[in-house]
Amino acid sequence: MAGALQTRFQPIRAMLAKWDGEGLTPDQAPADWLHRWLPVAIVLVSLGAAAMAWQASVAEERATHKDVLGRQDLVREKELDLEKTQEVDADLRVFGEYERAYFLSEVLRHDRLRMGGSARRTLAAAAAADEAVLGPLEPQLSGVQGVGAGAPYNARIALRVAKSGDRDLTSLEPGRLRQAARHQRVMALHLTGLLVVFVVGLVFLTLAAVARSRLSYWFAGGGVSAALIATSLFFVVRVV
Repeated sequence: MAGALQTRFQPIRAMLAKWDGEGLTPDQAPADWLHRWLPVAIVLVSLGAAAMAWQASVAEERATHKDVLGRQDLVREKELDLEKTQEVDADLRVFGEYERAYFLSEVLRHDRLRMGGSARRTLAAAAAADEAVLGPLEPQLSGVQGVGAGAPYNARIALRVAKSGDRDLTSLEPGRLRQAARHQRVMALHLTGLLVVFVVGLVFLTLAAVARSRLSYWFAGGGVSAALIATSLFFVVRVV
């Protein structure tokens, strides 16, 4: 019965012997140099994986920082926009008072020419009173087009001039910072993918170190190929 069991398990023993490399010729057995260099390759690939993890973490931190700066610039931009709008609104109210006094004085002067006696003197005094209002109002106006000539106040142009002349407002770049944050976040995602490729290469090299047959060559080749591909893609990701 023992002989029958030994005969039955003979194929399994042969398979295990083939996996362990027993019975292979020197040309078929794994080369010693491969197993001598595998620990070095494993260390290098492990360093590459650690570098990818560090680079992905740095890119994510940069994205978060730029997001914060972008939100701060956006809030500051809205505040300055509101300030400029309020300034233009104040100018518009002052200009309305200026226009009222200007046109009223013009009408009174025109009507004065058709009057005589006390009525003419009364109209002249009223026109002079309206003209006296114009002087204090003129310094309060900014960005007003055609003051005193009856031209309307162009609030759109005045607002544009007020914004373009503010260095604090023109120095804000919330859109650029938001785009830079998005770019860093995409880079972090790509670097995480390269980290996965390095881990796959590390797994292949580990299998090559424990294998005792021709599979060690295949595992080693796959691990080195994965590491080389990830390294090449790293420079592409950094450039793009």
